Amino acid sequence: MAWDEDRRSHTDSRGIVIHIAQSSGVIVSDYSFRGSVNVLSFSNVYFTMIKSYAFTNLENLEKIHLSDCAIESVEIQAFKKIDMDSLIIENTKFLSPTPSRTFFELSLRRELKLFNVYFEHLMSLSFMIHVMNTVKIESSYFKIIEGDAFHLKVKGNVFIEDNYFNDMRYGALYGI
Repeated sequence: MAWDEDRRSHTDSRGIVIHIAQSSGVIVSDYSFRGSVNVLSFSNVYFTMIKSYAFTNLENLEKIHLSDCAIESVEIQAFKKIDMDSLIIENTKFLSPTPSRTFFELSLRRELKLFNVYFEHLMSLSFMIHVMNTVKIESSYFKIIEGDAFHLKVKGNVFIEDNYFNDMRYGALYGI
């Protein structure tokens, strides 16, 4: 962990940047991260489990970034009530069903970006997010995507490009 000396937000409190890389068998317990965190970044991490409320109660958060990760199991409300600039998930695999309300009541000021993400089974209301600017879902693979899997309130642009939907259920993208 390192102090972030290059703050972009206009707050008085400093937070930390947490970067976890090259790790396997990671279990993220409930309330694992708390307080003033600017960036949570994971690269080349194999998550065995992400528990409910693992990512909540975060202040001054700018971004959560998952890159080149695999997630064996994620619980309901793992990402809950977070206000941040960006949620970026790229080159990442969700290896088991992503339950309803996994990404629950998130408010993103800039963007939601899913790039080259594999979803084994994206259940209804997996993503319940308010996005102020841009949503990009690109080059991703959805083995099964349930109706209303994305429940998004978007004020900006939505780009859905070059994705593969193996089994797209009725109303899968209705909530975008």
